[in-house]
Amino acid sequence: GTLQKLSGTMAGTGVVLGSKWSPDGERVAYVADAATSGLFEVFVSTRTSPSPVKLSGTTVSGGSAALPGANGSLADLAWSPDGEHLAWLGDGRIDGTVELLVAPTDGSTAPVAPAGTAQTGADVATFAWAPDGQSLAWAGDRNQDGVYELFVGAADGTGQPVVRSGAQVANADVLRFSWSPDGSRLAFVSARRSPTLLEVYVADAIGTTDP
Repeated sequence: GTLQKLSGTMAGTGVVLGSKWSPDGERVAYVADAATSGLFEVFVSTRTSPSPVKLSGTTVSGGSAALPGANGSLADLAWSPDGEHLAWLGDGRIDGTVELLVAPTDGSTAPVAPAGTAQTGADVATFAWAPDGQSLAWAGDRNQDGVYELFVGAADGTGQPVVRSGAQVANADVLRFSWSPDGSRLAFVSARRSPTLLEVYVADAIGTTDP
């Protein structure tokens, strides 16, 4: 078959770290420092018409719209189930503060932060789309620096995120989590009762009761 380059013009020593197909197989999302060396941004190209669209918006000095993982991993770049939005982690808005950001894949609007207004030093560690693509879950230390709780918030950034991991003892973190197939519940691993005791819990995705 014919080789086709989708990554557009790369400036200087720019590199593409990796790529991810859209659910329909027609587009490719990738992270690259295409314009400025070391400044990684999020792009989407269509397979049939390769003209990259930048999704990550304006980036502050010192920040990166997307953060490359170990060995160039793109674990922190994810298409919504319907392929209409991309979510990623980056400190493009506040240098040194890793946020969860979401943007439409056509680049029509700037990224929004489902976690709300970020506190300096409050980071998001990992995230996952709900099966219906209307919300996301993430582990972050929004309420207390260094204590990672499980949150759920709207993908469009409206409303306030809700803590779903319940009350935790000091220094307890949510380590891993996953959505139920119907999107109604979340299972997660946490040391919420004791920093040395990892257990698995299930919580409603929407609600206020403890798991």
